[in-house]
Amino acid sequence: MEHPSVVGLVAEYNPFHRGHGHQLEAVRSLLGPALPVIAVMSGSLTQRGELPLWDKWRRTRLALLGGADLVLELPVTGSLQSAQGFAFFGVELLAATGLVTHLSFGCEARDPEALVRLSREEFTPEEWRQALGDGLSYGAAAARLASERDPAYGDLFTGSNNLLALEYLRALRPHPEIRPLPIRREGTLYGSRTLDENGWPSASALRQELQCHGFTEAAAGALPPALRPLCRAWWEEGLPLPDRERALDTLLAYALETGSPEGMAACTQVSEGLEDRIWKLRHSGGFATLVEQVSTRRYSPSRIRRLLWQYLLSGPDCRFR
Repeated sequence: MEHPSVVGLVAEYNPFHRGHGHQLEAVRSLLGPALPVIAVMSGSLTQRGELPLWDKWRRTRLALLGGADLVLELPVTGSLQSAQGFAFFGVELLAATGLVTHLSFGCEARDPEALVRLSREEFTPEEWRQALGDGLSYGAAAARLASERDPAYGDLFTGSNNLLALEYLRALRPHPEIRPLPIRREGTLYGSRTLDENGWPSASALRQELQCHGFTEAAAGALPPALRPLCRAWWEEGLPLPDRERALDTLLAYALETGSPEGMAACTQVSEGLEDRIWKLRHSGGFATLVEQVSTRRYSPSRIRRLLWQYLLSGPDCRFR
């Protein structure tokens, strides 16, 4: 008997918004209205190295009410990763279920097949060293290498979702039993800070709207109608604000003062002497200030936050190397 289709996806649902609902509707329109959906979701920390708006239990509830059938937690060792690691851990967890036949993910590419072709391209370590040698971020270096290989690839890097989509495709290589199912993103770009009331919302813009202006009409409009009353009730209970990181200041200061750059290099994913830069600037201020001071064009704030969290969470049974 043919194995029924089951779609897996890797998400953060921070928070679950209309765009996420659209993705679930799109995969069911392609594969059937009764299609089971398994979501792998980051838990207490997101891939940006941030604390989510709501805890994993509330976010799971939103996902289930929004259309997912099962939510599995992506361990923190998987969520505090670069796009490559985040995709790898998510795909491996879905593959381990033995149920998933398709992996759905968003992308901005007009031609998803071009993404598939690019995911098969290989670049040598020397090519990467040359691309990164100009102080470019990983994403910018990847865009340069791809464009030099084929100018047609240049258009694939206009949206951040395409970078993650490429990593999902690469993570699927050892799993031919799972077929990619890209869903083209409509409306605002991934990571946009502008909440477009006429298109699909960006989670970043929705979080900013909530944090800066409260549960406004614009924020409510970005959520699926069925979830608005619940989210409004949670908001009225009191939403933790971004300054939650202040509680980490003393803990981080202690960890840095009693540790060493060598210790950080042994348990986190620092590279190129980044641990020395962190130690040099460790007296700049608290968690948020240190992130701001260490970040450069090449080292994004998200990467620095991930590294600091990796260091804080590392122990004998937890290494991120």
